[in-house]
Amino acid sequence: MANHNEMQRVHISSMQLHWSHRSCTFMFVRLQAVFKSLILIKTETQIFLRIATFNHKRWQKFAQICRKSQNHFSVKNKRIYKLKLP
Repeated sequence: MANHNEMQRVHISSMQLHWSHRSCTFMFVRLQAVFKSLILIKTETQIFLRIATFNHKRWQKFAQICRKSQNHFSVKNKRIYKLKLP
C-alpha cells in the first residue's frame, strides 16, 4: 500500500497527474509545464479543482490540454475545472 505522503501518478487521456496527499494538490505534468491545483470538492466520480495562479501563456496551454481531454475535463470558469475520475 502506498504511503499517503507520497506522490501518486494518475494517467488520464495522456495527461499525467501527480497527486499529493500531504498537500491535497494535483500537479499537472504535460509539455514540460507543471500546473498546481487545489481541490475544492471531491466525490467518488469527480473532483472540482481550482487552478493556482500562473501567467496567461501557461493558462492557454492548460486550456488547450483540457479541450483535448473533454471526456475528463470541463471548464467551470477560468480557474475552476471539473475532473472526472477514471
